[in-house]
Amino acid sequence: MRSRLVASFALAASFALPQMAGAKEPIVLEPDRPWTLDYAEERCSLIRHFGNEKKGLQLQIDSYGSRAKFRFLVTGNYVPSSNKPAGLISVKFTPDDGFRKNQDALLGKARKWNAVSFGAAFLPVEDAGLDDEGLSQKEIFQRAAEAESIRQEFEQATDSMTLHFERLQDVHLKMGKMTKPLAALRECIDNLYVSWGLDPAKLHTQSRAPIPDMKSVLQILSSYPVSMRYSGTSAFISVRIMVDEHGNATSCVVQNNNADKPFRDAVCNSLASRFEPALDADGNPIASFYQTNVIYRIN
Repeated sequence: MRSRLVASFALAASFALPQMAGAKEPIVLEPDRPWTLDYAEERCSLIRHFGNEKKGLQLQIDSYGSRAKFRFLVTGNYVPSSNKPAGLISVKFTPDDGFRKNQDALLGKARKWNAVSFGAAFLPVEDAGLDDEGLSQKEIFQRAAEAESIRQEFEQATDSMTLHFERLQDVHLKMGKMTKPLAALRECIDNLYVSWGLDPAKLHTQSRAPIPDMKSVLQILSSYPVSMRYSGTSAFISVRIMVDEHGNATSCVVQNNNADKPFRDAVCNSLASRFEPALDADGNPIASFYQTNVIYRIN
C-alpha cells in the first residue's frame, strides 16, 4: 500500500428534506492536515482528519471501483457509541437544501474509535439514487447499471459536509474545495481499472454496467453463513465480478480482505455466472466489471 498527499446490497429509500427543526448549532471542525490519497489493490481512499489529536474526526472516502458513488467512514470522538450493528444517519453537503435523512449506516469500532459507515455521492439528490421507493428489486438493479454521472458544478460548490447523528449534536466538517481531491481519487480509480485488465476510456463512456441475474441476487439474500448467523456476526462485503463481453463471469474478488472466509465464500458462491453484459456508448457489449456491496446483518 502507498500513500501520497493531495493538494489542498443494502438498499435504502430516502429523500432530502428541510433542515431539522429545533437543532442546536453544529459543532464545526476544521481540518488539521491535508487530504491523503491511499492506494490499495482493490480500493482508493481519500483520508483527512478534522479537529485535533485530542478530540476530532477522521473522514475516509472509499471507492471500490465507482467514480461517482462512494463509501464514507467516519471515526472519532464525535461518533456516538452503539451496541447495535446498524442505524441511521442524515447527511448534508454544501449545495443541499436540507439533510438527506435517514441513510442506512453501519455502526461499530475502527481500532479504538467509534465508527459509522454509509454510502454517499457528491451528486444532487435527484441523481444520487435516493428515490428508489416503490421500485422492484429488478428495477433498482437496472437503475444501478445506468451510466455513472459526475456533476462538476455540484462538486465545485461542495466544501463542507454536516452529519446528523441520532441523539447527538450535528457535526459540520469544513472539507475544503473537493474538485482536486476527487480528481486525484479518480486517477487512482483509473489505475485500478488498468490493474484489472480494463480500458478506463471505455469504462468512462459505457452506457450500462453488467446486470446480474435476479435469481442470484435472491440467493445472496438467503445465503447468511450458518456459523456466522449462530455467532451473531455481521459483515460488510465489497465484491467485484469481472464480466466479459458475452456476459460470462470470469472471476469473483472480495475487495475488503478483512472479511471472514464464510462470508467471502457465501457471496462468490451465490452470484450468478451469467450477466447481461455491459454496453459501450454505441450499445455494443464490452468487457467490464460488476461491483456491489453485500451487508450481512443480524436484526
